[in-house]
Amino acid sequence: EKFKMMRYKIEPLYCEKQSLMQLCAIHAVNNLLQLKSCKIKGEHTHHTPSDELLYDGILYHHGEMKCATKEEFDCKADELTLKEHALLVEGYSDIDRDKSSVGIKSERKKLSLWNRLNSHNRTPLTGNYSIEVLQEALSNRNVDLKWFKPSSQQGKINQEKDDVHSNNGNDKVLIIGYIINQIQPFSIINPLRAFYTSRHWLAVTKVRRIVHEETKNYDKSGSTKSKHETILYDNYDKDSWHRIDSQMDNIVDLGSDAELLDFLQQIEKDGGNIFQATLRASKY
Repeated sequence: EKFKMMRYKIEPLYCEKQSLMQLCAIHAVNNLLQLKSCKIKGEHTHHTPSDELLYDGILYHHGEMKCATKEEFDCKADELTLKEHALLVEGYSDIDRDKSSVGIKSERKKLSLWNRLNSHNRTPLTGNYSIEVLQEALSNRNVDLKWFKPSSQQGKINQEKDDVHSNNGNDKVLIIGYIINQIQPFSIINPLRAFYTSRHWLAVTKVRRIVHEETKNYDKSGSTKSKHETILYDNYDKDSWHRIDSQMDNIVDLGSDAELLDFLQQIEKDGGNIFQATLRASKY
């Protein structure tokens, strides 16, 4: 019997770089989840949504993920600002009545220039966003983002847990990485930082994406290999965590769990905030 065999190839680690309009929060989400090939400055994207990832040498399936965009983050930020304004002034009735995309766009138009400039959810000039916007964006991708205190950790921080909300024994909750928010030091490239405190979002991830390669006709006779045979492990270290910063040219290999914990504890000592990202996924 002849059939096509599928081979899986690991994608190189990807770093989405930022431009003069910073948008580092958007890049941090895409770098955390290794989602690429999208246009940050436009609403149209050209990419294949991802629904698989490689983690600790195991292939997992999750819900479809599209890369994050500026339009998405602006909409989330304005929606949060509207809800805050409604809570303080008008009550929730108006914003909760119509949660359709048309209704949200209509409500967003009601935001005054003062509301936009005074919102803590986004800064129009620098393209920065609040942690609540990141949490909303990641939640839409089935990823939970919670505050993490590395100084209180002992031993391994990498865990794989059974999903207690599922009847499927293959479902796991994976700690896929960390989102970090840290103070930007003064730089002669950007002297305005001498007059205000600037903060920066970056990601630490263990996620790797794969591409499918269909091989030539394969003869099943005399072999026990599956037609979905996985050939994954060239130049791949399943224990390594990677720091991916949209301001840096190089992706930094942080090493295994112990080295990661040392790195996160130093970030905490330096005044940074750390958030742990967990994803619910199913083993193949």
